[in-house]
Amino acid sequence: QKAKAHAALASAEKLHDIALLREALEEAASAGLAAEELAGPRALLVDMERKAAARSQLEDATAKPSILSLRSAIEAARVAGLPAEALSAARAQLLEEERRAAARKRLQAALSSRAVAELRIAIKKARSV
Repeated sequence: QKAKAHAALASAEKLHDIALLREALEEAASAGLAAEELAGPRALLVDMERKAAARSQLEDATAKPSILSLRSAIEAARVAGLPAEALSAARAQLLEEERRAAARKRLQAALSSRAVAELRIAIKKARSV
């Protein structure tokens, strides 16, 4: 039974499948494998779950972008160790949202000042965003 548990753990680790690894860890614990033998697979599971959660947060943030959600998701992904290419779309979207926010702020300031020249400049800049 222990040999079967070892094989299931090795297979689940190789496949990087969270559900399989979780199941294999339960089987291995039931089969009586030592805590030291389970430490590596458990650490891998925690890492995989952290990365999956970060990917999910990135997907949510890019689906409904806001500066706050994008910044939070990017930081969570960075901390989780996701590769830079996984963050590139969210980073690009964050820059776009920051540009839009800056344009809105310029428009609001121009409207508040009631200066026609400033308003024209702000409108022109906002159109380019």
